[in-house]
Amino acid sequence: GSRSHDRAGLSPCVLDKHGKEAEMLKDIAISLLGTLLAMEWTPWTAELGIWERVSVGAGWTSALIIFCLFCDRCAGRWRRYRQRVERVRQSVDKLAGLKGGRANDSTGGL
Repeated sequence: GSRSHDRAGLSPCVLDKHGKEAEMLKDIAISLLGTLLAMEWTPWTAELGIWERVSVGAGWTSALIIFCLFCDRCAGRWRRYRQRVERVRQSVDKLAGLKGGRANDSTGGL
């Protein structure tokens, strides 16, 4: 918990920053692997020279990185939306419980 942060001398902000860097590195690794697999399975890339392959690979990798970043952003928005919905549901349940309790008191439990 927080003791490990204190021992390491790192604030939570620094740890969050490294977490985002790790996410970015994961996106880059996924994109590179995806590009290598696509180039392995695409017949016309076998006819290219080394520099053409590097160029095609760089183009595909950059497109995949942008796609991964977009997916991460969408996932973050979806996660925040679900948290908001859960907070609203809890508030509604709490208010319904209060209203239900008052109704039972005024009707004498009928």
